[in-house]
Amino acid sequence: MGLLSRRSKTVFDWLDSVRARPTMYIGELDYPLLALEFLVRGYYSALDNHGLVEPAPEMMSHFSTWLACRTRWSLCCGWAHAITSHAKGRDTLLMFFEFVDRYRTLVPETLCRATLGPQNAPTGKRIVIGFKGRIKRPGRIEIVRYATTQFYFLRFVYGRRTTNDGILMDGDGSHKTSLSFAKLWVADEFQVGARDWETIC
Repeated sequence: MGLLSRRSKTVFDWLDSVRARPTMYIGELDYPLLALEFLVRGYYSALDNHGLVEPAPEMMSHFSTWLACRTRWSLCCGWAHAITSHAKGRDTLLMFFEFVDRYRTLVPETLCRATLGPQNAPTGKRIVIGFKGRIKRPGRIEIVRYATTQFYFLRFVYGRRTTNDGILMDGDGSHKTSLSFAKLWVADEFQVGARDWETIC
């Protein structure tokens, strides 16, 4: 469980199969990209159910954030709707795979990690679930960056279960942040100090 090895097949291997034979996977539909987005959601639901994270750029919220930053489109209805709405007569699947080919070159690099204990109780300063709920305290937090960008996200490790959080966003609505910003976020929510971090790369 946890992080799959770099030799494992990823969502991009599967998407390459879809690209080669789209009708086999999504048939001949009026809105093929919407059908493909539903399949990708199912793919990530399966990974989440098993507590697995791939060593590749994530194709749901992370892809949406990257696409929104790159195009300045609204992604509130998902990436399939955004691409379809801006296709202007172009083949939407072809357009999608052009974006995918750029996006898949990003490399998730784990920069540092901190092991949490009872003293690292969630504060609710960054995450509130419901009215007063708190996120469950992970056993370990990793700060990950998509090289060579300024997109940082947190990876939460709960025993044998691993999950990626969304790409961090600052108070001004920018997703381009920094390692120090990510550490401050974790300090606010989990009371992790500067000396608690172990540098990975």
